[in-house]
Amino acid sequence: MISISNLSAGYSRHAPVLSGVDAVLPSGALIAMVGCNGSGKSTLLRTIAGLLHPLSGSVSYDGKQVGTASPAELARMRAFVGTQKIRVPGLTCHNLVAMGRAPYTGWAGSLSDDDEKAVGLALEATGMEKFRDRDMDSISDGECQMIAIARAIAQDTPVILLDEPTAFLDFPNRRRTAALLKSLTCDNGRTVIYSTHDIELAAEYSDLLLLVRRNGIFVSAPSSAEMKAEISAAFFNTGHSR
Repeated sequence: MISISNLSAGYSRHAPVLSGVDAVLPSGALIAMVGCNGSGKSTLLRTIAGLLHPLSGSVSYDGKQVGTASPAELARMRAFVGTQKIRVPGLTCHNLVAMGRAPYTGWAGSLSDDDEKAVGLALEATGMEKFRDRDMDSISDGECQMIAIARAIAQDTPVILLDEPTAFLDFPNRRRTAALLKSLTCDNGRTVIYSTHDIELAAEYSDLLLLVRRNGIFVSAPSSAEMKAEISAAFFNTGHSR
């Protein structure tokens, strides 16, 4: 369970991006975070991940405050997939996915048989097995995105956080990715939170929707009429466009 209590988030105490955020997010759920550009989705996601310190308030995983966790503890608590594409010449897709095993490999970084198995299963889950030996700078943005998701899966954490994971994918692959994220919750019991602009896909696959607004967030089941009204107001009313 992820608990968010009276959270203010952003880059300056004088101008927080979000304030007064309270929520309790259940374990083992696929949670889609929606909202307008500039509403604070990425800021909230990075704060939940512990990549940004709260300006005030707290985020905790099963009672453990993210702000008090060490980097090593965080690496075992959650995996994070951002929007930046990794384009390192000579870095193979296998090696990037294997970086997800860093919390378990120790200082030497050598992979055990179990680590290699986790990497292989992650590549298989994302349909990227045939890219195993390809260099990261030789694949498309969409393929790069899938390798980043595979790395998060290989990290084997109870929580996975993803910022716009379907942004570079065509429609069939967006659906496949949404189904994959759903399977991580149903089959593996992980909590998956992702930001997206694809509201229809989010409503189809997600257990919960989070509408992010600068004055807080609104949590609802996808079928909620209230949520649909809130989303309509947020996206089509110019008074809610920022």
